[in-house]
Amino acid sequence: MKNIFLTALGTILLTAGLYAQHTIPVGSIASPSEYEVKNIEELNSGELDFCAVPFRKGLVFTSTRKPGSLFACSKDFAKGHYSDLYYAEKDAEGVYMPAELLPGDISGKYHDGASSFTSDETIMFFSRNNKKGTNSWGNIDLKIYEAKLKNGLWTEAKELPFNSNDFDNCHPSITPNGAWLYFASNRPGGFGGMDIYVVERSKSGSWGQPVNLGSKVNTAGNEIFPFISPEGVLYWSSDGFGGMGGLDIFSIPISNGEEAVRNLLSEPINSSSDDFAFTTNFEGTEGFLTSDREGGLGKDDIYSWKFLGQKPKLANICVVDEKTGYRISDAYLDLQLKPVENRKNGLTSINGMNYMQMEAMNVDGKEYLIMVPYKDDKAAPKLNTKNEKSCGLRLPIIPGRMYDVIVDKPGYQPLKKTVRAEEILANEEWLIPIKNMPPLAMKGTVKDGANELPIPLADVKVINSCTGEEMDILSDRNGDFTFPMDCNCDYEIIASKGEYRYDYEMLYSYDIQCNKENTTVLLYLEKEPKPEFSVGEVIKLEDVYYDYDKFYIRSDAAAELDKVVNFMRKYPSLELELRSHTDSRGSYEYNRKLSQNRAQAAVDYIISRGISSSRIVAAGYGESQLVNHCADGVPCSEAEHQENRRTEIKVTKFNEKGVRVED
Repeated sequence: MKNIFLTALGTILLTAGLYAQHTIPVGSIASPSEYEVKNIEELNSGELDFCAVPFRKGLVFTSTRKPGSLFACSKDFAKGHYSDLYYAEKDAEGVYMPAELLPGDISGKYHDGASSFTSDETIMFFSRNNKKGTNSWGNIDLKIYEAKLKNGLWTEAKELPFNSNDFDNCHPSITPNGAWLYFASNRPGGFGGMDIYVVERSKSGSWGQPVNLGSKVNTAGNEIFPFISPEGVLYWSSDGFGGMGGLDIFSIPISNGEEAVRNLLSEPINSSSDDFAFTTNFEGTEGFLTSDREGGLGKDDIYSWKFLGQKPKLANICVVDEKTGYRISDAYLDLQLKPVENRKNGLTSINGMNYMQMEAMNVDGKEYLIMVPYKDDKAAPKLNTKNEKSCGLRLPIIPGRMYDVIVDKPGYQPLKKTVRAEEILANEEWLIPIKNMPPLAMKGTVKDGANELPIPLADVKVINSCTGEEMDILSDRNGDFTFPMDCNCDYEIIASKGEYRYDYEMLYSYDIQCNKENTTVLLYLEKEPKPEFSVGEVIKLEDVYYDYDKFYIRSDAAAELDKVVNFMRKYPSLELELRSHTDSRGSYEYNRKLSQNRAQAAVDYIISRGISSSRIVAAGYGESQLVNHCADGVPCSEAEHQENRRTEIKVTKFNEKGVRVED
């Protein structure tokens, strides 16, 4: 059936079904022998029969049991050979009676099919051609419709509002509560070919905007036939992920943004042919699928499937720090189903390998069992649970079985243990605690940056990013220091001494090699240059100006005052007088008060940045110290007056350890 899906998708009329099922054993969790797949011979014909959906006491399905084929989608080839919806009811012995057209006015002139029903079975969603049957390119153009059941007849079919004449919408699958509709579409903006989308349906029946389900579901190939379970597990078919051949059936949990793992359903659900239109019952133990596998009656046949083994349950899993309970999402987590001993047909399973037990031999009075390796091509491979993330996972777990668990993360002790499924499923979430590596010895050396000689008795402060704990250490006479560290945390190491500038290093957890004896860090201190100022010196602040008759701090002034703040932080013994001057306009007394306000505004700004008020004072000089000729009565430009509206700092005290300046 491959040609159908890779053209304009004549079989877009196929659907991924109804509304209800719990999780079935997905991927390779169950062995092939635990499934039973049967051709429903009384339902199939020599033509295309597909997409069986449970309805009332039987099935609704799509069929082209009129003469013709649906293998191509051109107008001429499909002319007169269209699909319709049929209903077949079971008799008292569980055998399907002859199928009849679904009653009502939904069997149109062209293709109808792909049905999905609400839980009360009064509303049906299905796929249909547009009124002309084809689009402007001559290909089948499909849309999703809604119909209602009235007096035993399906009627009042209407288009859904997100349809278009420019692309296809098909394969509707409504959730049990009727709030979400999953479907397939080749609308623009997808990953390529057909993609799976979901759209919200309000209680009033209005529709939201379709949302693409992303790269874990969609590929550049074709993704079709979505089916969503009440537990939030999506089943669909794809030819883009690789599998057993043709279209294969996949599943993935979709719930609350949790990290999901895509699974390929095992044989005999999937085969080397096209397998699609998968549905289940509420218990997740049986359902239907469509396939063109070898041995069928027609081109596509409807099959029933039944799971004969133990049904898995979804478990929420998260790796956590044993001490803090911190949730760890980036650990390596491998969860493997342990093989069970299987002595059927003389076989024994040891470490996942089947052996055939031969007759016992007696050698020198000792009895030996001869075990011959036995390869079964249908044996189930290992469960693929080597996950990209280790928290927020939902994985299917089979009750009564044993699982091998491996967890590994840098900075933690590797974990390997075997647990029972009941332990995993005992609580709402299974937490896997892992222990930190024991503390390691961090070594460091403080050196002179100019000559690389060790600096003895240097002050070293180490800050643990995990706990915020600060540790003060003094380097020894060789400049060395050491302390215990947690290799799962980041560290900031700061070294300082007297006449030297401080140095610091960041040590990140991903750089710490926990499997080694220690980690070494080097810090280099440079001597402070002699300050370019002395006590009593007056320094002009170049960009601290004020608007006329104002004393608020302008943005350009704030940037210059920040330099003063940094200067005072660098030299804790530095004390200043901040001096403000005005131009000559205005009265002498007024200007004195204005300059005092300006100086105080600047000082208040510096104090607001964390400088102690005891280290800086404000002094307003008014117009008493003009720097140019612009005295009272002298005409001057605004720029010349601005030169007099200035701010300066005067060094009043400086006694920095190891730094000498002139008084």
